[in-house]
Amino acid sequence: MASIAGAAACSGDLGAGELGDTEGTGPGSIDEDGTGWDGADTTGTGEEPNDESAGDEGEPACPVDCGEGGLCELDEDDNPYCACSPGYAPYGLRCLECTTSQGQLDVDVSVVMLDATFRLGGEPFPASIYENGELTLRDPRSGDEVQLGQTRYGGTQEPVAILPGAYEVYFSRLTGGEVVPANHDARVGTVHVPDAGSHSLTIDVPAVELSGSFTFNGTPPPDNIYENGRIVLRDPRTGDEIDLGQTRHATFERVVVPGTYELRYRRIVAQSLAPLNPDALVGTVELLESSSLDVDIPVTTVSGAFLLDGAAPPASIYENGELRLRDPRTGTDLVLGQTRDGAYTVPVVAGQYEVVYRRLVGGDQVPVNTAAVVDVLDASGDAAEHDIDVQTAIVSGTITVGGGAPPTDPSNDGLLLLRNAETGDEARLGNTHDGAYSRRVVRGAYDVHYRQETSSGGVPVNTNAWLQAVEVQGGSSLDIDVPMVTVSAAITLNGQPPPDSAYDDGLLYLRNEQSGDSVLLGNTRLASLQRPVVPGTYELFYVVEAAGPTVPINAEAHLGTVDVASSPDLMVDIPVTTMVADLTVDGAAPPASVYDQADLFLQDVGTQDLIHLGRLGLGVLSRTLTAGTYVLVYRGLTSTGQVPVNVDAGLACIELTTP
Repeated sequence: MASIAGAAACSGDLGAGELGDTEGTGPGSIDEDGTGWDGADTTGTGEEPNDESAGDEGEPACPVDCGEGGLCELDEDDNPYCACSPGYAPYGLRCLECTTSQGQLDVDVSVVMLDATFRLGGEPFPASIYENGELTLRDPRSGDEVQLGQTRYGGTQEPVAILPGAYEVYFSRLTGGEVVPANHDARVGTVHVPDAGSHSLTIDVPAVELSGSFTFNGTPPPDNIYENGRIVLRDPRTGDEIDLGQTRHATFERVVVPGTYELRYRRIVAQSLAPLNPDALVGTVELLESSSLDVDIPVTTVSGAFLLDGAAPPASIYENGELRLRDPRTGTDLVLGQTRDGAYTVPVVAGQYEVVYRRLVGGDQVPVNTAAVVDVLDASGDAAEHDIDVQTAIVSGTITVGGGAPPTDPSNDGLLLLRNAETGDEARLGNTHDGAYSRRVVRGAYDVHYRQETSSGGVPVNTNAWLQAVEVQGGSSLDIDVPMVTVSAAITLNGQPPPDSAYDDGLLYLRNEQSGDSVLLGNTRLASLQRPVVPGTYELFYVVEAAGPTVPINAEAHLGTVDVASSPDLMVDIPVTTMVADLTVDGAAPPASVYDQADLFLQDVGTQDLIHLGRLGLGVLSRTLTAGTYVLVYRGLTSTGQVPVNVDAGLACIELTTP
């Protein structure tokens, strides 16, 4: 019988430090006797830390303790994550050692009582409901969270029950913003909570005063609710935001957590003076001390004509498309106008944009694309004139299925489409039952995809099968064949025939992870399956249909990789095991009270499928599952202090094998 203690893989010294702080001056701190220390001391000895995770000068340190089986690393946004060694599974900001079991488990949930004290720049927070914030411990990689309390009580809080492990510390403004920081969700440090006893945590939230003005191209913005935008500071690492104010007010004053932020402009109401951008990146600022910040929004008025293959587009509501500007820095769009308008004039934040076309109605004279990038517009000056010419081509050809004429009956029909995976653009070509197609599309590079509409065996049942890559330039002839192979599957469970019952049943799917294509092979209760499929390499998945006593209850279990082009006859044996978990809390029986309860889940490491096991208070949980690697997840419901309040914490990793 395997024995698993909650978060047993998390170990190391008590410690804290500001994320991205190579000098070790971060605000977070934790100790056992309640005295606290600043983020420069990660050992409690008062000595300078030896942080081997710090990179070259200028690179942020990696502050998270991932446990014995992993190392803290930084992603492209300088957010920490855990790179785990073989035999360990990543869950949030920790690496959990995987224990092999044939299904019998002992699981002990550790409870740590954490006493937190809050400070604002070294001083107590104001005891006010009008200047109030909230402090939270969070594992952003898993979604786990522990609410420590609000600052309106002056900084003293009741102890909370928590699971040991690594956490980031976040401050969120609830009310005010003139005394407490106006941040929506600021990351202010990291802590590692040990796996025994009671501990004290002192959180000192740094704050700086910020004031300044708003201008458009160096001049005051209009004091007009109809020509108005909002200026926001945004932390690109965490998504934290601070609303500095509306441009029509011209000035602002805020208290903020120091750090590096993006300056964003967002339209509220705009017509001809204020930029129309729903979300535009204006610049980047580093705020380390109280200072003045004057924000100038560079505005460019762009104008020009709409053209279709060098000529004026039809002035018709029946043949009409829409043109937008897409900001590649923020991914947001603003409308330039419709092709039938013939021209456009709009104010925008200065910068580089992609011009995107989408069909509204018609398709004989305007292209049928849904999101085609047709141009790049440079709006970096005070004004820019740029005609937008949508270059089109008529693409046509014959359609075959499996090298022959496609079925013409309505029960066997598929759809052919052109797609651009980078832009999300799509152009519908036609149905297989037509045998041929002709469509006007925007010129460019595409992938040809096939999608089933109906099938009784005459066309493949794929939902998004990739067929080929094409380049459409000028008048193009493109004959399309949808290849087809009959895939058969013989199904067993641990070598035995599956139950022949609609109440004890599962499903088998083929899936292509890159394209999102999937194929429903059929129900396990049928034991033998046959389906027409586009040949290729797929991942094979099991999904529960009706959870009976025999089939696994997994909603998404990966069974392996198959190449149905070379081997269309599949022998599918589903590995099944029964997991029985005996649960304790700090070595004792879990509380039976409804006021101290939690749910337990298993998360499939490969597919992220989340399987509900049951309530902690039951003491023993049993489920039928596919063999595989899982993380045991704890989700607190209610607590008076006897069980942790965490909402998504990883307890342990289990490699379940068949008996």
